[in-house]
Amino acid sequence: MFVRRGASMGTEAIRARRRAGASWRRLEPKRHGTDDELVSRVSELGVPMSQREMEALATATRRARRGDGGSRREFRKMVRERVEAEAERQALAEIILRADERTVAQQLLRAFDYVGTALFAMSGTLVAGEAGMHVVGASLVGCAASMGGGTINNIIMGSTAGGVFWIREPTYLLIAVCASVITFYSWPSIELELAKREMHFDFPPETLAFPQFKAALDANPAFEQRLRRAVADQRGGDDPSPRQIFDWLDSNADGALQRDELLVFARRHSNDSLLVFAVESLALGTFAVSGAQSAIVRGLHPIACAAAGVTVVSGGIFRDILCHRPSVALSAESFALATGVGAGTYVFLRHLLVSHGWPLPLGLRILLAASATISIRAAAWHRKPDSLLSPMANFREASEPGGTA
Repeated sequence: MFVRRGASMGTEAIRARRRAGASWRRLEPKRHGTDDELVSRVSELGVPMSQREMEALATATRRARRGDGGSRREFRKMVRERVEAEAERQALAEIILRADERTVAQQLLRAFDYVGTALFAMSGTLVAGEAGMHVVGASLVGCAASMGGGTINNIIMGSTAGGVFWIREPTYLLIAVCASVITFYSWPSIELELAKREMHFDFPPETLAFPQFKAALDANPAFEQRLRRAVADQRGGDDPSPRQIFDWLDSNADGALQRDELLVFARRHSNDSLLVFAVESLALGTFAVSGAQSAIVRGLHPIACAAAGVTVVSGGIFRDILCHRPSVALSAESFALATGVGAGTYVFLRHLLVSHGWPLPLGLRILLAASATISIRAAAWHRKPDSLLSPMANFREASEPGGTA
């Protein structure tokens, strides 16, 4: 009897150690109300689960009388119901899109979306060109700038069935690639022509001496004033003289201006012109609305829908990272603020339509939301060269030109 009792105690200890070695094996169907088949199914799926997690699964799959545990059949029923619910949500999203698909407002939004894609592809290509990239690299940056934000939105919203948006609609990819390649090869000639018109004289074949430069400034006082302001901002000093302007443009200090040196200011001025700023603002307004709309049809929370209107322009961040420069999207000019206000406006107006029955047609909602984005951008343009938003307190001096980071 003593030997048998000792053997029995030793067997119980071994069994206890085995139960401690595999958490999911510790679930005894009779004790925890979990079906053997459900436990085996979890093991087959290769998903490690603790005892508490298995008990939660048994509770979630409990469908029979009180006290009965979850079974493999009920687990499959729960999964099937969730898959069907997601399919139904997707069907509702398609209905929402189809409701306005053939309206003039929706078609205009799609057209402006194409224009915005081309514009941001051009912007990315120009930044890549300034960074010294070849046509393939510049086209890659252009595509990342124009489609990166929409791709991120598709991923974070789980809208990847059949691929991201430019896989489902290759028109976006075609527009981005064509805009990038055309910009890469055509912009140098366009830039030279714009510079000629801006400076009111033809560029010399080789170099430009100071007397010729001074004569050009005398012939175009408005251009001279813009140059003075640009140089004053860069140097942080008083109103510069023509000679100081010449020395600022003469980057290699050889006493003569090369064509590339003359193009520095013309390029900066054309890229920062009111026309480019206005078209870019229109594209941002379009992207804000389309980003919010894509989240709305997914049935997401209004806050998430407004955020989707911000993340849709994150392609500008990818562009700046690839080209190793500070991100414009997060600068004081604030793409994020403008698109956030526009997307939030669109979401709010749709809430008034759905919840309160306000008669707000799609065209009016798009117009008001895009106008909100453009208004923020207009305020940023009006405040130039001051920032629209102030840096964090105690760090403002470091953010000023010439400050220490």
